[in-house]
Amino acid sequence: MNSSITLIQLFHLIIYALLLSCGQFLFKFAALKIETSNWQVFFQTALNQYTIIGFLAFCLSAIMWLYILKTTPLSTAYPFMALGFLIVPIGSFFFFNESLSINYLIGISLIVIGIYFTIIK
Repeated sequence: MNSSITLIQLFHLIIYALLLSCGQFLFKFAALKIETSNWQVFFQTALNQYTIIGFLAFCLSAIMWLYILKTTPLSTAYPFMALGFLIVPIGSFFFFNESLSINYLIGISLIVIGIYFTIIK
C-alpha cells in the first residue's frame, strides 16, 4: 500500500483530531457545571476552567491546522476532521455514560473506512 501522506503527517492529523475532540469534552464538562439558566450562565461559562482550557485546545488545534495545511494537501487533510465522529462518541460513552447504538457504530466504521480510502493512492 502506497500512502499519499507520510507517517509524521498522519501523526499530526491524528493529534489534531484528538485536540478538537478534547475541546468538545471540555465544553461538555463545562456545560455540566452550569447551575443556572439565566444571564449568570454567561459568567459561569466564561469563568469555568473547563471552558478556558477547551478554548485553549481549539486555539492550539487551529495553529496545528495551519501547520498541517502547510505540509499536507487540504483534500488529503480535511477527511481527518471526521475522526471527531469516532473519538467524541466513544469518549462520551466513557466520560459521560452516553449510549452508542449498533447503527452508530456501523456508521463510525464506514467513516473510518472512508478516511482510509482517502489516504491511499
